[in-house]
Amino acid sequence: MTVIERSLNGRAEDGVAEGRTDPDPEVVERARGPRRYSAKYKARVLDEYERLDKAGKGALLRREGLYSSLISEWRKQRDRGALEALAKPAGRPAADPRDRELARLRRERDRLAAELESEFLAVEDFPDFSSGPMKKGDRLYVNTFVLYELREGLYARIRSAPFRREWRRLEASS
Repeated sequence: MTVIERSLNGRAEDGVAEGRTDPDPEVVERARGPRRYSAKYKARVLDEYERLDKAGKGALLRREGLYSSLISEWRKQRDRGALEALAKPAGRPAADPRDRELARLRRERDRLAAELESEFLAVEDFPDFSSGPMKKGDRLYVNTFVLYELREGLYARIRSAPFRREWRRLEASS
């Protein structure tokens, strides 16, 4: 007789195996993975831990269910993070020159510029013309710079500015 058979026979004689059914097939919930702690929690615990005496530190660890090795690791994380934060330059990070050039090209693409030359010929006397009174036969040449801004393929804004005017007056014949 083997050891297992003796064990089973012994239990049967003791009445342990009587009324016994197959093992419960329900799977017991497994323990969760490692606990995760927020940065705020770690900072709070570290601050409290560093203000306590030895007995208080032990009580804090027991109350929170923590190990002293966690405290050591959190200190390293805090110090490493502080050094990294201090090493970073203040202000916005410098823009990549390629990004600046790309943005400039996009702005340029969405803008059209034109230089227009217009000629005004007075077919009759026009004393109230916007650039000054004109007599029949006078010519006014105006060069204008026009900037068209596009959004989604449509004109969004049109700006213009004259930059040269040239009058050619009809000479009075003698």
